[in-house]
Amino acid sequence: MKTYFLFICAICCYLTGNAHSTEYNIFQFGASKDTSVVQTQAINSAIENCYRQGGGKVIIPSGIYKSGTIFLKDNVELHLESGAYLYASDNYDDFPVQPQASYRSQKDAGGWVSLIYAVDAKNISITGKGTIDGKLTQTF
Repeated sequence: MKTYFLFICAICCYLTGNAHSTEYNIFQFGASKDTSVVQTQAINSAIENCYRQGGGKVIIPSGIYKSGTIFLKDNVELHLESGAYLYASDNYDDFPVQPQASYRSQKDAGGWVSLIYAVDAKNISITGKGTIDGKLTQTF
């Protein structure tokens, strides 16, 4: 009985210790620190790869990154390291209009754009000490 209990404890510790242990650095997917380049494709590729592998952590390292819409998916942690600065592109074409979500009122016309977007995604998070700047310049 004692051996069985220790085996179960060891398995639980292994699984807990390896949950989200897989990391995907955006540089592995073509990102660069060139602020004239929009990094959306590299970030979304890292997220897609992370999602297809069952989840993990997508790392945005220290540096300045311009992006369009980032689509979060199930079991993905978007982690901005200290000194990472993610900001919204000034080009509206980098933000595809998203359809009206089913939970929204039918009186709400829909057609949203955002820097970070997720619908029906489970177990997602945004962590770290970096900065996200949506660059809201309009007043409502």
